[in-house]
Amino acid sequence: KHPNIFLVLSGHVPVSTIPWNVATGDYGNSVYEILIDYQGEPKGGNGWLALFTFRPDWKIEVVAYSPHLDAFKDDWDARGFNNRFVIDERLRRIVQQ
Repeated sequence: KHPNIFLVLSGHVPVSTIPWNVATGDYGNSVYEILIDYQGEPKGGNGWLALFTFRPDWKIEVVAYSPHLDAFKDDWDARGFNNRFVIDERLRRIVQQ
């Protein structure tokens, strides 16, 4: 309903990847809908964090990292989602890495 909304983060549905969708707002704006919830992983989530890097070229890099494991998460699921992608606001799409 609001033209300035471009990103919605949700959780509380355990997943091993970061599913996303690009919706169109009432004003024609792209709204990136992202689900992040690693609580179903071992040890209550293994410390997985989704890191968002906002770049000046209108791109947002998203990666999953665990300081507990000192590792990046590179899993893919059966629907084609993974834990590393780039939101490209100029192209109004998400590019899987």
